[in-house]
Amino acid sequence: MLDYDDEARHYDATWGGEPRARAAADAVERDIAQVTADLRRAYTPRVPDRSARVLDRVAEVHRRLSALPGQDTARPDPRYRLVALTS
Repeated sequence: MLDYDDEARHYDATWGGEPRARAAADAVERDIAQVTADLRRAYTPRVPDRSARVLDRVAEVHRRLSALPGQDTARPDPRYRLVALTS
């Protein structure tokens, strides 16, 4: 009957052992990191510089309105990833 532990040691030794396995795993990790970075760059939303000022202004108006007494406050709805209003 085959001793699988013994066979595994022999197989690892003939194919470069642990250093080769580690090098292969490192190469895969580098490839995944590179593909992930490329996808993030490719699909990052393109927002004009001017729109940041508009968004800042909207956030300021929202903050001021939310500070008024008796106003509804927005909270995230985790089921639908929408904003629901609560009193």
